[in-house]
Amino acid sequence: MVKLSVNLNKIALVRNSRGEGIPDLKHFAELVLNSEAVGITLHPRPDARHVTSSDVLQISKLISTHHANKELNLEGNPFTRPNKDYLGFLNIVEKALPHQVTLVPDQNHQLTSYYGWDLKENFTKLQKVVERLKKKNIRVSLFLDHKVKNLSLAKKLGADRIEIHTGYFAKNFSTKNQEKALLGYEKIAEKAKSLNLGLNAGHDLNLANLALFLKQVRGVQEVSIGHALVAESLARGFSRVLGDYLKLIKEVESGGNGGSGLGMS
Repeated sequence: MVKLSVNLNKIALVRNSRGEGIPDLKHFAELVLNSEAVGITLHPRPDARHVTSSDVLQISKLISTHHANKELNLEGNPFTRPNKDYLGFLNIVEKALPHQVTLVPDQNHQLTSYYGWDLKENFTKLQKVVERLKKKNIRVSLFLDHKVKNLSLAKKLGADRIEIHTGYFAKNFSTKNQEKALLGYEKIAEKAKSLNLGLNAGHDLNLANLALFLKQVRGVQEVSIGHALVAESLARGFSRVLGDYLKLIKEVESGGNGGSGLGMS
């Protein structure tokens, strides 16, 4: 069964734009944790532009205290350094003790994760990190490109899973190159299965393209989705909330108090 882990970074990004705690990240975390989703994905970065170190620790505590059947997946670059706003990725991990860590080679300036690890070039560094995480009984996943080479190195590193960057598939969805793109992912899935590596997927998956990907690429255990989910929520809910505001104003103007009990929570 394919499981969904919901990335809440974009909720935190909107909150941080005003610095007033709205929207409330914990509220949205509870919505996810009370759903059938497997859990929550968070990707803290050194510039703290979305989820912060304290966010991670708060949600980790929420899960361990009230939602023991759910999982926390932390994404990030293990080689980032601490600063005044950021504990450092591995330090955050060892405080939060998530169920899964997805190691991603993103740089500080990147808006999102554009590419995966070069396993050969980074083998020695990654091996030390994987060993450190495994000692904490944390499931380790490596973020890899759709054209990953030497996939067997992921197994040699001791990783439990790989997460394949699905941006290339999304870019070619509904184009003449769609089938060719999917074929590449199918081969990765088959190779991962032969190596006894679990398979996760993420990046630019959405309500339009997800079904096709899951039907064609067999063996996916987990998809991590955040940006599209938030964008689609805005698109599908905006008109309703707009109508609520118009209704409230009309009620007040007609002599009512506008007390419809509407609100974010």
